[in-house]
Amino acid sequence: WVYYESKAHIHCSVKSDHSMAAKTGGCFPGNASVLMADGRRKNVSELRAGDRVQTVDSGGRLTFSAFLTFLDREPEAVKLFHAIETRDPPRRLLLTAAHLVFVADNRTLDLGRFRPAFASEVRPGQYV
Repeated sequence: WVYYESKAHIHCSVKSDHSMAAKTGGCFPGNASVLMADGRRKNVSELRAGDRVQTVDSGGRLTFSAFLTFLDREPEAVKLFHAIETRDPPRRLLLTAAHLVFVADNRTLDLGRFRPAFASEVRPGQYV
């Protein structure tokens, strides 16, 4: 289970009750990159506890937060990743089916009001 107290405070169990999450595990490929507080990019596989990575706060504003740990890390496992592509700006996000992302059907909706959805449920025309 995952409980979103806010975008800055997420509580989750290590073992998912969602059957898709239990079957697929993982989140991102190891070669996915994150933006660090110092402006560099770093592969997810290279993250260490305490690294400050770009996140979104409860109001939908970009900020930096300390990386804590991996909940599901299997560097040798072969996983199926969903590709979510954006038009403006053009970006491509690879993540497992059961990973949560924030979506909205309306571009004018305040970022703090986007709702969580599994990656496998994101549809063309939604905003992520």
